[in-house]
Amino acid sequence: MALRKTLSAATPGPFMQGSTVTFNIEVINQGTVLASNIQVSDYIPTGLTLNDANWTQAGSVATRTNTITSLAPGASTTVSITYSININFQGTSIRNWAEISSASNALGLQDVDSTPDGTNFNQPGETNDLNDDNVINQDGKNGGDEDDHDPAEIQVIQTFDLALKKTLSPLTQIPFEANDPVKFIITITNQGSVTATNVVVSDYIPTGLLLTGGGMGVWMQSGSVATPDYPDCFFSSGGIYYG
Repeated sequence: MALRKTLSAATPGPFMQGSTVTFNIEVINQGTVLASNIQVSDYIPTGLTLNDANWTQAGSVATRTNTITSLAPGASTTVSITYSININFQGTSIRNWAEISSASNALGLQDVDSTPDGTNFNQPGETNDLNDDNVINQDGKNGGDEDDHDPAEIQVIQTFDLALKKTLSPLTQIPFEANDPVKFIITITNQGSVTATNVVVSDYIPTGLLLTGGGMGVWMQSGSVATPDYPDCFFSSGGIYYG
């Protein structure tokens, strides 16, 4: 028995947080006897959430709710599995593995070049790389690729986009006279999809204003530039900070 996993043409991408992605899993009977009760396991990676009623999840493993009843010698059949990309996923790629976890035949024969099971990377021929992607003609029991175990990888588009808006505080009394306090509100918005870190804001002090502090803490002045003292500041995707 062999397995080949590919991205479905139904969801070609591009992919981003919240996207739906469907993979096709082709199961192939390379032997000479009828295979029956074929079960497929899909190993759910970080970044994906199962979104398919035809599969049942237990921990990080999804299995087909119904087995493939039978598969004739030389025949193949394809099942699909659908996921949603997590809305807060921060990576740029996701690799998803599938494996034939069990199969039987009337003669009680064992698979000659792979070992069906429901545990990822527990066989010598199950390596976490794409070097043998879609390969179905190697012998996993003798140093080759485990051909009943195969990945598919997608790329996830991420964007980095910060914005700033400065307005007069509604608590500030107007009109202004000399020596009156004036407070501004600085709104920082993360409009991207990734967490922003070490965000520093500079406020340019014009002629006529003297720094008196406030906002989100102590503001430090250097020449005509003020920056707030807030180390290790970060903004999650979609986050807003007021200072």
